[in-house]
Amino acid sequence: MSLPARPRILFFADAGPEVGGGHVMRCLTLAAALARLGAECAFAATREAGEILDVFAPRGVRRFAAPSGDPAALC
Repeated sequence: MSLPARPRILFFADAGPEVGGGHVMRCLTLAAALARLGAECAFAATREAGEILDVFAPRGVRRFAAPSGDPAALC
């Protein structure tokens, strides 16, 4: 019997003058909780969100730049 695959979760994080940084911080909190349960989490982030991740994300968090500032462009 094989073990179930480790869940992989990609967060689309956004921040900026219009939306603030709370979205990124909430995503980081949720990612930490999911990681404790065994999930592998990564972030697709705009430049502004990336700046917040640089400061608050734990070392080793995988991050991808969102092309043209639009996280949905990665889909």
